[in-house]
Amino acid sequence: MRRIDYLDFAKGIAIISVLLGHIIDGYCWQIVSSYHVFLFFIISGYFISTRDTLSDYAYKRGRSLLFPVVFGEALFVAVQSCMFFFSKGSAGVVSFLKAYIDNRLGLNGTPINYHQGVLWFFWALFCSSLILRVILKLKSKKLQFVSAALSFVAGVALARFLDIPFEIPASLASVLYLYLGYNLKANKDRIKRFFTRYKTVATAAITVFSLVYMFTPFMHKVDFAFCDFLYVEDIFGPLICVVFILMLSQLATRKKNLPATVINEIGKVSLYILIIHYCEMNTIDWMYLNSAFNIPVICIVLIRLAVILALGYGLSRINLLRRIFGQKPV
Repeated sequence: MRRIDYLDFAKGIAIISVLLGHIIDGYCWQIVSSYHVFLFFIISGYFISTRDTLSDYAYKRGRSLLFPVVFGEALFVAVQSCMFFFSKGSAGVVSFLKAYIDNRLGLNGTPINYHQGVLWFFWALFCSSLILRVILKLKSKKLQFVSAALSFVAGVALARFLDIPFEIPASLASVLYLYLGYNLKANKDRIKRFFTRYKTVATAAITVFSLVYMFTPFMHKVDFAFCDFLYVEDIFGPLICVVFILMLSQLATRKKNLPATVINEIGKVSLYILIIHYCEMNTIDWMYLNSAFNIPVICIVLIRLAVILALGYGLSRINLLRRIFGQKPV
């Protein structure tokens, strides 16, 4: 797959935004949730190919999306087991494993969740990619769009009315955004001509709307994992914010400089960063460090970011993992 600098940069912004939204939460989450998951889905849709057969495509997507889920879960279980072993011995490990299995199977009275935290995204992206591939077999563009829109409606409805694993509604709802990303690639020349013709007006309108939508504190923001789309602006607002981020990314990558290069590299390894983030957010009590050692919150945030990014980048350098995930060795 040919790399595109500004899309890697945009993915870098998205993954950093995911980390900040989870680490700081509150108003910060309100801001970044305006675009981060939507940006990932649209960029993923941009690279969807129809050249392979559906079975070959499913195999490749399984390697690149589901194998990381298995690895992430295994890494999480291994780290937690070690922590429980050193603190409570073998009995602690057994207790943890039982609680882990009960949680995954919904045996402890809570809704069934296949994955805690951020790994839902891999599962949702895998399923929605396959659904879109089936939809793209339809010859009529209108029928394709209607099918993607109906999938979105079904996902939102299932999330609202049925108590089912949240990966399922998210998979259905994200099909629409993947489809829009796919069409972004198909119509990029037409879009480029439009922005060339109406550059000033379009740029100003997109910038103003995006900034207002992102930073207005009382405006509802969608948690895509739970498909809580409530208003019309929940659908279109993030789309305009994604366009704004893509515009910034193109501007930032016109000239090579150190910040752009760093964010590009972060975007390239966002998959590995997400795996590390999943493990650290479910194993390390960062607020304990804040209270026990009186470390300022801002320092905790910076240390946590540095640890996640460094470990994620390091994980991406392991060629065995890259081969398992269907990526080229470094």
